Order: sequence, then C-alpha cells, then structure tokens
Amino acid sequence: MTVNAISITAMLATAIAFAVWTWLAYSQVEASGYEQRFRRGWAAGSWFVPIFNLYRPKQIIDDIVDAGRATGDVTPVHRWTTAWWSAWILTIVGGWFIAVMAESATKVDDAMGAATAYLVRDVLLAVTAVLAIVSVHHITRQQRALDTLR
Repeated sequence: MTVNAISITAMLATAIAFAVWTWLAYSQVEASGYEQRFRRGWAAGSWFVPIFNLYRPKQIIDDIVDAGRATGDVTPVHRWTTAWWSAWILTIVGGWFIAVMAESATKVDDAMGAATAYLVRDVLLAVTAVLAIVSVHHITRQQRALDTLR
C-alpha cells in the first residue's frame, strides 16, 4: 500500500512537472516569432485530458522544437522527442494489454507471464524516462540559444 502511494505520488509530481515545463516552453514560442497553433493553456492541460494526452502534448512539443529553427537544425531534437513519445505510447498500450493479461490469469503460469510482461514494460518505462530527460535537455538548450539571439 505504501509503495503504491509513493509510486502514484511520484507519477503525479512528474506529470505536473512536465505540464509546467511544457507551459513555460510553449509560452516562449510566440516570443520567438513562431505562431502558436494552440492556446497556452493546452500546453499544461493537454497532459491531463484523456485521449488528447496521447497526441496533443507531442504536437505542442513539436511546435516548441520548430520555433527553435533559428538555432540551427531541429532534426536531431525531433528525433529525440519522437523516440520519447513513441516509447511513451508503447508503454501505455503495452500496459493496457498486460493489465488485461494479468486480470484474466487463472493459472500460476499465466500470472508469471503477466509479471514478466510487467517487468519488460517497466524497463521500457525507464527507457522512456531517459528519452524524456534527453528531450527536455535538448529543447531547453535550444530555447536558451534562442534567448541569446533575441
């Protein structure tokens, strides 16, 4: 019970941190002369709206990256963010299938298979976290470079 509470608290804190970071980064898009496709509130809120949270934050992050064209080639940054988002979606979809697999387990072997699948999903989640950290680093560096150009 305590481990679950800690895990949920950490996930919620991470979600809020990403929402705030995205909002702050998206707020600077307009200042760089790049037109925002969405209202600023979507930058934070889209992380928490079901279905939208599967694609809208990535669209907003793409806008943030594209706004940094003045700093040079944005292709490497897009590659990092696409890898991060792909891993994130794979983790979500995989987690759903694994949960169904675990719920329908009637034998010990089925439960062991589900536990192994959860372990693989958790490794992918760790990879996703590393890709997110690298993406945020690249985008933040890009935005700092934009600040020096203004």
